[in-house]
Amino acid sequence: MDKMKNKYVVRRNLTGVHFKSLVVLSEPFEKPLENYLLKDSHIEVDSLNRFHARLLKYCRDYHNFSVGYVEVTNSWGYYQPDGTMDGLVGSLERKLIDFGSSPLVIKTERAKFISFGRGTWPLRMAFIFRNPNSKRSFEIFAKPLSDDVWLLIVMSSILIIIVQKLSYEMDNGIDVQNHRERTSDTSWSLSTICTFGVFCQQGIISVPRCLGGRTSAIVALWCGLVIYQFYSASLVSFLLNVPVNVLSTVQDILDNGFDVGYERVLYAMSLLKAATNPAAQEVYRRVSNKNQTGYLRREQGLELVKNGRYAFHVELVTGYPFIEQHFDESMICELKEISLFPAMYMYSGYQKWSPFREFLDACLHRLEENGVVSRELYFWHPRKPQCMRSRSTIKVNTSLEDFYPALVILLIGMAFSLMVLFVEILVSRINARNDLAVNFALFPFTN
Repeated sequence: MDKMKNKYVVRRNLTGVHFKSLVVLSEPFEKPLENYLLKDSHIEVDSLNRFHARLLKYCRDYHNFSVGYVEVTNSWGYYQPDGTMDGLVGSLERKLIDFGSSPLVIKTERAKFISFGRGTWPLRMAFIFRNPNSKRSFEIFAKPLSDDVWLLIVMSSILIIIVQKLSYEMDNGIDVQNHRERTSDTSWSLSTICTFGVFCQQGIISVPRCLGGRTSAIVALWCGLVIYQFYSASLVSFLLNVPVNVLSTVQDILDNGFDVGYERVLYAMSLLKAATNPAAQEVYRRVSNKNQTGYLRREQGLELVKNGRYAFHVELVTGYPFIEQHFDESMICELKEISLFPAMYMYSGYQKWSPFREFLDACLHRLEENGVVSRELYFWHPRKPQCMRSRSTIKVNTSLEDFYPALVILLIGMAFSLMVLFVEILVSRINARNDLAVNFALFPFTN
């Protein structure tokens, strides 16, 4: 019965009706306002508001009504100390306008004052940061081969050392043909050095004379060649690979020592303040403790992302164009995004129990069916910058940070060898003193 009393429902059209509306714009704009809302340039500025205003323009042409913008505000509608709402929601509450030309995030407190219509704009926000290099220094040398392969190499080396040792022992006998005694070195250290030199492609310093020893030497040389080729090829491919995405949640960002920032936009800040999950609460605590440096403009936050170890929460529709213009190819390939909030829709707003809601929602639904909304979303929501793996983005520079484990091993070996040398010199001098004492005891001084 209530609908039948509505003359607009009876007429089934809105021809000649003049509506009052309000649009939310957070950035300075060039007047006239309607031209700014409908122009196609600088789509990264006030994208969601201009997108929604564009859809309402199509509905205006379809239903033949007119719209007058009473004012521009920078607030979507938040509680004031006196219990009222400001911005767009406040104007709808006080019936200063008929509907909003900007979409709204649904909130319980707003539903008390206005009616929500059809969802139009998909709101997607995320932390954007440069993915840290997951290749730790020790992995540069150990990762190319699996643990099982390293274990087999060690076991094979021990077996070859034993065979080499036995071969040298067999050679250290009497040479019947030349009637002389062989005095070759048969120590474990020689066998170990020879085997280690084979696997490092340094050759073998002493080849056994017996057939078994020569066979083990050939097998060791062939095995060392194959392992060296596989290791070097795997090492190069490991360096060329894209770093593994080691961070997958917001909590990982916080735990890995990243500095965090948040885009200074009212609807995003209100979502963060009202969030209940622990990760979002920790983000809110960190950015709030920074005072002015926690909430930044889009340009300021993304510039900090360039330096690394910084994660900035930004709406993707405004962040993508800036990244495409100011980030080079290598940086784009390192970027990763992690959402703090799930994707959500923003909805059209009307006066409480507005008689025009049904008309405009039906129009928006018709635009969706005809593909107009999808076309506008494709235009207003820029694509994600693509990582083009070109020659300029593939940089295989093994820095000192990556190479230092090899230098550490070298220094440890040199220090250990000097320590052994010092011990040998000390033992040699002690033995020399003992021999001298024994000689004096056996041959006393006489005239």
